[in-house]
Amino acid sequence: MYKPIYLLITLLVFSTVDLPTTLALQTGGASLGSNQKAQIVSWTRFAPKDAGFTVLLPSAPKEAKDNSLLDSVSVPTVLYSANADGVKYFVGRIGDMPEKLVEKGRLDEWFNHADEIYFEYKTKDGKSGSTLKSQKDISLDGYAGREYEADCGPYNKTDTQPCIVRMRVYKVGHSIFVIGLSGPTSILSTEHINKFLQSFTLTPQVKSTVKSQ
Repeated sequence: MYKPIYLLITLLVFSTVDLPTTLALQTGGASLGSNQKAQIVSWTRFAPKDAGFTVLLPSAPKEAKDNSLLDSVSVPTVLYSANADGVKYFVGRIGDMPEKLVEKGRLDEWFNHADEIYFEYKTKDGKSGSTLKSQKDISLDGYAGREYEADCGPYNKTDTQPCIVRMRVYKVGHSIFVIGLSGPTSILSTEHINKFLQSFTLTPQVKSTVKSQ
């Protein structure tokens, strides 16, 4: 049911998909050695038009858009991804879902089963997905959310050192927002992870739209 929707994020986060850069950011970054923790010299706030969110990113993002079918109904999906110093950053939105899908409970199903959608998959050669290490309930501006931590799974083909994924999902109105990052534990500090995840904000426009739904 959800494969077209989650596959977009799975490919961009866990593999090396090369997409055209659509928006340029002027940023500075520190060059890292193999044993250094990630330290960004300069973050830039990214606010894509009509996406409903802003977030700090360390490098120019790449955009991927899709219209996935759910119960034969088109659901818009947009994802932005960026790579910097061996770390992959991603943020996106699924929706707005049409009212009839929301009424059928599809939005709640997606939110409540996000761990299965993103971490319990198999590759074409039959390898199992990522191992979920933890999850917890969170919130943002009163909207329900969940935070997940997992290893990078079988898509992490080149790195021999441990690799983690930290991801948050939020249910806002008729949409699901996703933000996360993945990379070697040797260069990802808790401070760096939290700096990125906590930079995610909802725009006043999306909040006003939710109130009218």
